[in-house]
Amino acid sequence: MSKPRSTKQKARTRFSPEYEILLTRLIQARHNAGVTQKEIGENIGKDQSHVSKCEHREREITIIDLWKWCEALGLSVGDFMHDFEKAVKR
Repeated sequence: MSKPRSTKQKARTRFSPEYEILLTRLIQARHNAGVTQKEIGENIGKDQSHVSKCEHREREITIIDLWKWCEALGLSVGDFMHDFEKAVKR
């Protein structure tokens, strides 16, 4: 019989190298724009802790959240993804 998993343990999802690039670029864009996690959260309809969990790789960002996240940063999601694609292909 297996031991029950503690409710205090958090499974960290392993993301692809491409997702890591996307997230790193998104975090950097947030810092560059001077936008707080709270402001991102308000724009995507979530709280600051949700944004923090996304940035710390405890939650995955949905495509809709990515779109709204980019809007909060004053970025076109199309331009962001174009730059992301170029970074991935390097």
